[in-house]
Formats: sequence, structure tokens, C-alpha cells
Amino acid sequence: MREAPIIILRILSMLFRVLALVLAFIILLLLFGTSARFNLVDQVATLSALAPFGGNAALLVPTPLGGAIHGDLCILCIVLFILDWFCLRYFNRLAKENRKAA
Repeated sequence: MREAPIIILRILSMLFRVLALVLAFIILLLLFGTSARFNLVDQVATLSALAPFGGNAALLVPTPLGGAIHGDLCILCIVLFILDWFCLRYFNRLAKENRKAA
């Protein structure tokens, strides 16, 4: 019975980590102004609109490399990594309790 939350937490942790890594890769591409070359303009606009604190250019900082730092996407990436960390901590706690009970 106690294995279901453990499995769900592990899957959530992996999902958050994969999403954060993909978002970090997109942010890295945007730093160098390569979003138009890889046709990422529409996807970046959608991601910025989905971010609860984004949607405007207030967190947009141009770089000397021709790109821009998207602050809303950076914050979203950090939040995803923090959610991954919390899921892993709770997963480890439940797994340790499950081993003691067995």
C-alpha cells in the first residue's frame, strides 16, 4: 500500500527534472540569439505566456551575444528544480520509513 506514493513521487521527480533540463537547454539557446535559427520563437512565446509570473518583457535582459536572458523562464526552471528536490527528499523519507516497517 505504501509503494504507490513512493512510485508517484519518483515519477514526479523525474518529470520535473526532465522539464527543467529541457527548459535550461532552451534558455541556453536563447542566450546566443539562436531562437530564430531553430524556429523556437513560437515555443518561447508560449512558454513565457504559461509562466505565472511572465508574459511581459519586464524580465527580458539583452545580452551582448545577440540573444536575451528570459528571466521568467529562468525562474520557472529554478522552480522546477526545487520541486524535483522536494519530491526526492519526500521520496527518500517515505522509502526509508517503508524499509523500517518491513
